[in-house]
Amino acid sequence: MRWARKNNGAPGIDEVTFEVIETQGVEAFLERIRDELIGRAFT
Repeated sequence: MRWARKNNGAPGIDEVTFEVIETQGVEAFLERIRDELIGRAFT
């Protein structure tokens, strides 16, 4: 996340911003991504 911010990163296809990720919790965000990858249920 630090590199993306440094390079003026933008939200991805899911339109989730850094602020949303930080509000919901980075660990929760990463867990959701992990589960989606394992289940091949990409949103």
